Amino acid sequence: MITGIATCLVFLITAFLAYLEDYLGKYKLPLYIGIAVTLIIISATRMVGIDPDSENYANSFMTIASGGQDMLVEYSFVILSQFVSLFSNDVHYLFLIYATLGVTLKFIAFRQLSNSWFLPVLMYLGYFFVYHECMQMRTGILSGMLLLAIKPWSEGNKFRAFFYILIGLFFHYSALMLIPLLFLTNKRISYYWNIFWMLLIPLGYILYFGGFSYFLNTSTDLFYIGDKLAAYQNEEERGTTTLFVNVFSPLLIFTTFLYYYLLYFRDTITDNSKYAPLMTKILGIGIFAYTALGTFPALSLRVNLLLRIVSIILYANICHTIRPKWAGIAIAVLIAFIYLNYAVPSISFVIFWNPLQR
Repeated sequence: MITGIATCLVFLITAFLAYLEDYLGKYKLPLYIGIAVTLIIISATRMVGIDPDSENYANSFMTIASGGQDMLVEYSFVILSQFVSLFSNDVHYLFLIYATLGVTLKFIAFRQLSNSWFLPVLMYLGYFFVYHECMQMRTGILSGMLLLAIKPWSEGNKFRAFFYILIGLFFHYSALMLIPLLFLTNKRISYYWNIFWMLLIPLGYILYFGGFSYFLNTSTDLFYIGDKLAAYQNEEERGTTTLFVNVFSPLLIFTTFLYYYLLYFRDTITDNSKYAPLMTKILGIGIFAYTALGTFPALSLRVNLLLRIVSIILYANICHTIRPKWAGIAIAVLIAFIYLNYAVPSISFVIFWNPLQR
């Protein structure tokens, strides 16, 4: 509850700063850093048990700290847990390390990918801060590395982008899913390719109702990730965790609408954000994966949440498609608030009743 309230307060402050950005001058940087530090503190000090992931992290940490092994975590988690255990048995120090890395990487990437200081932070607070820095912390670092990879990737330096992905792999093995996407380019989306990217979403539904993900062999040893996904699925079947994909949820419909809006105004957005074409393609694949793999929630949710991290920058640029400027910022704030409604259950009654039907 305290974490949710603190997140909402920072959200309101950031929304206010987004309107004043043109008048802040030299105060932008200290305010920007101040928000980052505040988010790190919120993430690091959250109560264990506020979500299932924090309990899993705490249990894995204690197992490793006591000399045991946990085969469901990456080697980076083992190293960091052993380091923290040298001076404390409090898992919050581990939370602090992950939060510092996850938030810092994203805030650095925001400055590389956006001309705005606070709108990307607002979009980040709207959804991904809670899910990546307060729940899926290892994925949070990987998503930060993905955002850092966008600039060199778009500029044709795929070796450097691959290097960032490799660093992300050290923190979460789902980085392997990003490697096949390196064939994507930042070339502007032409009229005919626009049709392709629009049809990708209906294709996902066709595959979903055709049971495409039932054919996935989760026992395949893909550098550990196959067994890990199988373990997630087994936990769901035993009832120890709940993963659910609703392909007709209000949030998915809203996300799809925004994706089509981005495609329609692709030229305007690209004129204001030169890396937008690549990020739009990645977002499209992320939405497609959610439905196409929907009958395998463990994979669907993780691929979707990882790839959709690019929406932070894309949604922030929607303000450039609306005039006057204040109205564009207001729409951006509204979009972020709708996502916040799902990320923080304590305010979920404001718009849609059930935040789990995402």
